[in-house]
Amino acid sequence: MPPKEQRLTQREFEYVFRAGKRISGKYATYRFVHTDTIGKVGVSVPKKVTTSAVQRNLYRRRIYNVVHPVDGYSFIVIASPGILSATSTQITDEFQEISKLFSAH
Repeated sequence: MPPKEQRLTQREFEYVFRAGKRISGKYATYRFVHTDTIGKVGVSVPKKVTTSAVQRNLYRRRIYNVVHPVDGYSFIVIASPGILSATSTQITDEFQEISKLFSAH
């Protein structure tokens, strides 16, 4: 899990969610905005994925272990139901492909 200073605050999370551009992958949707400061990351696992809070927290921790801040971009990873069957390698590969697209948008 990234240190606290590399995670989005609630206000930043709401801003990125509202104003960010969106890229959808197989396992998650990514919302991101360009920032002049160090990149920050946030993770959301909706009840649509799993209704159990314990399971949502488990997947949130797994995603935090895979993703890392990208300089110049704050982003949110919103898990999709497909993440339940994904391995960490598959999530890592998708994140690496998607993070290359941030600068293209």
